[in-house]
Amino acid sequence: MISSNKAPPRKDRFDINEAIREVIEITRGEAAKDGVSVQTQPADGLPLIQGDRVQLQQVMLNSIINAVEAMARRERRATRTADQHRERRDRRLCASRCAIGGSGTGTRHS
Repeated sequence: MISSNKAPPRKDRFDINEAIREVIEITRGEAAKDGVSVQTQPADGLPLIQGDRVQLQQVMLNSIINAVEAMARRERRATRTADQHRERRDRRLCASRCAIGGSGTGTRHS
C-alpha cells in the first residue's frame, strides 16, 4: 500500500470573496501578459463558508490558469487566421493589379 504525505483537508470557516480576490491577485500579472483581464463581481453579505481554503484556492487557480491559456490560444489563433486572410486578400489584390496592368502596346497620341 502506498502511503500519502498529504494532510487531511481542513475545515476552517472563511470568506469566499476574500479567497477569490487573493487568487485573482496571484494570476492577474500572468493573465495580463497574455492580454487577458481577470475580473470578479463579488456578492455582498455572503456567510462564511467552511472547508479547506487552500484546496478551494488551488481549484480556482487551476480554473483561472486554464481559462487564461484557452483565451490566449484563441487570441493567437484569431490573429493567425486574420493574418492568413490578409495574406490571401493581398495575393488576390496583387493578382488583380497584375492582370489589370496588361501587356498591350497602348495608343499613340499625335
